[in-house]
Amino acid sequence: MTQYDFSHSKTYVDVRVNFDKDGHMIPVAIIWKDGRIYYIDKLLDTRTAFSAKCGGRGDLYLVRIRNTSCHLFFERNPYRSSPIIGRWFVSSV
Repeated sequence: MTQYDFSHSKTYVDVRVNFDKDGHMIPVAIIWKDGRIYYIDKLLDTRTAFSAKCGGRGDLYLVRIRNTSCHLFFERNPYRSSPIIGRWFVSSV
């Protein structure tokens, strides 16, 4: 059985997002809890994934910010009838 390290925690963040004509979400900036804005230089990959470091399943966006790769997750709300479609998080120690 696989052991996961849940000593990491989710840090929920605000994210500026664009939508393309086909409806795909494209994150363009991460706004940290203290108000600092980190602009995403490049979207490297997008896929459905499990966050092994802190738990949860959602859409993983591998992004580059200032020449550093970062995992940004979109955690979908399981309640489809809710007006809130989900939340963004990054993992932290």
